[in-house]
Formats: sequence, structure tokens, C-alpha cells
Amino acid sequence: MDAVRDREKSLKQVVEEAGLNYEVVKVQRSLNRMPRAEEVVRLSTALKTPTEWLVLGATTNPLDDLRVGHTTENARMLTIIENLVNTPEATLSSIERSLGIVVNKAAQA
Repeated sequence: MDAVRDREKSLKQVVEEAGLNYEVVKVQRSLNRMPRAEEVVRLSTALKTPTEWLVLGATTNPLDDLRVGHTTENARMLTIIENLVNTPEATLSSIERSLGIVVNKAAQA
């Protein structure tokens, strides 16, 4: 959890944002115990981090890896990706050509 926590916030602040009891979380950490599933979901929401990453330390989705990094570059990439979601087909095709991406049109249909 410390790896993804915003350094501006203390662990106590994150735990309280998640609506959890700081003392309980502190004891769980000292005993190397995993929180319950509901608590992990609350923590992941407060940290804006995928639940899978909090539990396993990795994700299978490269976009989740971008979210976990909390770097300026990752934030820029996510903004670009979010804006591409509703981009017209002609614009996407132009971007693909610019990047040298070959798309199998038959596979898209």
C-alpha cells in the first residue's frame, strides 16, 4: 500500500478516507495480515488503485499499471487514452498510421 500511497497523505489519512479504523489496520499490518475483501476495496478506492494490485502487487491490465505508477507521464498517458475513447474512426485511423500500427480490419468486424 505504501508503494501507491500519495506521499502527501499519511497512511492514517488514507485509512480514514476509506472509512476504516486506523488502529485495526495498523495491527493487521504489524501481523502481516490481509484485510477483508471489503476493506481492500475501500482502500483501493481511497488510493485510486486497482484492487488486484493491492492484493497481488501486480495487474494483468497494462492500463492498471499506468494508474498505479502515479507519475506525471502515466497521468498524461491515461488522459490521452481516456480522450481516445470517443474519438471518431477517421482520427483513430490517422493515429494508427502515424504510429505505424497495422490493424487487421477483418478482425475488427
